[in-house]
Amino acid sequence: METLHSLLSHEEAIRRCLTRRVGFSAFPAPLGTDFLHQRNDKRNRHYLPACLIAIVIYNLFFISDRIMVPDIAATAWRVRFYVVTPAMALVMGLVTIRRFQRHTELFTMVLMLLTSFSIIYLLTRSHHPNVAHYYTGIILIAIFGNIVAGIRFKTGLVTSATILFAYVISLDNMPAMGREAGINSALVLLASLVISLFGCYQLESEARREFLHGMLQRINARKLAETNRKLAVISITDGLTGLFNRRHFDAIYDAQWRSAARVGAPISLLFIDIDHFKLFNDHYGHQAGDQCLERVAGVIDSCVNRAHDLAARYGGEEFVVLLPHTPLDKALIVADRIARGTKKLAIAHDASPTHALLTLSIGASCMTPRDNRRPEQLLKCADTALYRAKDSGRNRIVPLADEKAGAIVLHGSL
Repeated sequence: METLHSLLSHEEAIRRCLTRRVGFSAFPAPLGTDFLHQRNDKRNRHYLPACLIAIVIYNLFFISDRIMVPDIAATAWRVRFYVVTPAMALVMGLVTIRRFQRHTELFTMVLMLLTSFSIIYLLTRSHHPNVAHYYTGIILIAIFGNIVAGIRFKTGLVTSATILFAYVISLDNMPAMGREAGINSALVLLASLVISLFGCYQLESEARREFLHGMLQRINARKLAETNRKLAVISITDGLTGLFNRRHFDAIYDAQWRSAARVGAPISLLFIDIDHFKLFNDHYGHQAGDQCLERVAGVIDSCVNRAHDLAARYGGEEFVVLLPHTPLDKALIVADRIARGTKKLAIAHDASPTHALLTLSIGASCMTPRDNRRPEQLLKCADTALYRAKDSGRNRIVPLADEKAGAIVLHGSL
């Protein structure tokens, strides 16, 4: 799948090509490669039917051989059935093989030259007066190759120029072709080749313009998707700390509660409060306070490692950690890591009446959802544990289990 960066790297070149009027058939290398891959894929889908039609039409002209050049009809049939038709059949077989499909345009060029040269060869062998009209088969070949087969304009130009050159230099070797008829046939062939090349250029230009507009649509779609993704992230993320916000926590908490209820698994909550944060803000200023929140949030985030766990900023200086399928003793291990990690930050708190460094109070609670339990009960239980941690001196973890009579276990200061 293409990344947004890889698409955006083409955007400037795409817009520049769309505004360019001259040389529209040329793309910068990366765009040109992508365009050729896409064009080859489209062409290969209808190449086999086109090649089959070409074989049928080409060989139908054996009737014309008998009427127009009866003196070399047998030679013309041998050229058609033993040389050109097998070459066409070989190409049909090769384009069904994936590794040869990238050479489809080369095959088309070879077939155009082969069929045209076969007609020029027959013109040099016949002495019948009708030979002056036999060259028209080359016009059909040019139209089919340059327009129906969908080759690139540059390839068509080289092929057409080669055919015209071969025809002109062969005029003197056409015994039944008079000077006037030869000049007229060369001019008609030239005009036909130019017209077919103009059609070839128009088709390729439209294909290139369609390709560029398609690329722009993909770029715009990816930009929109990326914008929506960023907006979705912003809508669930706290802008300061980078943790999830309370709205996202509420949504996930509800879903995890239902999940735990279905399997009868415990679910734990940690309510975390920065001790005396208002005094910290007043003493050091709001900028230092924001930096403090960011650093504490980083510690919390680093301690919440499982994919289904969630850390969020609950409001102000309060954080919450959701630990689904986690008993209370495991939740206390996470709480202890958070508390110790915050102490390792060694953030000075000279305004604190209790500790010289920044500390946390943590309330931990666990509950197994049952029919008579509501998610609000676990929230209230964790909130109660947090306030008891603060009331008992702060800088501590207080677990509150509500499995039986709401037993309370207090841990001393850390």
